[in-house]
Amino acid sequence: MYKGPPFKPEKSIASNHTGFVNKCGFFPADWDDGKSAHFCTISADKTIKVYSSETCEIIFEQGGLHKMGINDFVFSGKNEIATCSSDRTVKTWKIDIEAKTMTEVRTLAIHDDDNAALKDNVEK
Repeated sequence: MYKGPPFKPEKSIASNHTGFVNKCGFFPADWDDGKSAHFCTISADKTIKVYSSETCEIIFEQGGLHKMGINDFVFSGKNEIATCSSDRTVKTWKIDIEAKTMTEVRTLAIHDDDNAALKDNVEK
């Protein structure tokens, strides 16, 4: 959030993660009764943090979502988010903002046989 000329930041989320922040996104309006009242960030530190859009304060966070850093996320359905990681998995999570919880719904992983085949096909 910025305040007046010369538009210096009044609040920042830059130091909330210990790793690089890979993506930030506002929750769909239908999750928040017609307004984008929350947003979240995902990071290379394997965490997701959910913030209030009005105050930029962390409402809740959950770490250890993947074995390696989280690269991207997408809102995949009503109160569901899908995350993908460098550990070659995609996980779907059910988010309950009121209860401040995330529950893993399912995990998709690239099979180990594919790992060997991909390594043989990569140019050095």
